[in-house]
Amino acid sequence: TSASGDSVRRAGERAAVVEVAGAVARRLAVPYLAVDVGQLMSGAWIAIEVCDAQFGGLCQAPPFQLWNRLEAAVSAT
Repeated sequence: TSASGDSVRRAGERAAVVEVAGAVARRLAVPYLAVDVGQLMSGAWIAIEVCDAQFGGLCQAPPFQLWNRLEAAVSAT
């Protein structure tokens, strides 16, 4: 069905975005950053901008989930 095809496509796009953001984070080796990612007409995903995450917006992230995951990550170190 179209819905399952869309779900598969979104999962693939999410994986590609996470890979780009992860590669940027590994290259910069900083513990907390925001990466703006965009898709080229070719379908490839690229990093557009990187900044200190404390200055990034929460437009797509549920704030309580973000802070709970940050707390868990900091507590684990």
